[in-house]
Amino acid sequence: GSISVQVNAGPLAYASTFLDEARSASYPVNQVLRLKDVYREFVCICKEALDLNSSLVNSDQYEYQMALESNFSELLQSLSSILNEPLLAAQVAVDSVFKRSSQHYLSMISSPGGSSNA
Repeated sequence: GSISVQVNAGPLAYASTFLDEARSASYPVNQVLRLKDVYREFVCICKEALDLNSSLVNSDQYEYQMALESNFSELLQSLSSILNEPLLAAQVAVDSVFKRSSQHYLSMISSPGGSSNA
């Protein structure tokens, strides 16, 4: 329900109220920074949940998965705008490097003699 259209107003309403540049000056800086961290973590957890769900869904749930991904994209764009920063960009880059490194390592250990031709 965190990324569903029916619920998006919740996370977005809080972000807009407390993190919008025009309004955030009214609140203690340390609490605003902490809330931004919470939203960054929230987005990462939602992304992980979407990825997991994608690997588990049956073909009859494909449209629902696509709707969730679309809603998440909209949520991500709105939160990025409110926080004035690209969310997940750094995490996606780290994940990509880790995935390539993992694939290289697995290739090395699975090839004869433990060496890679790459």
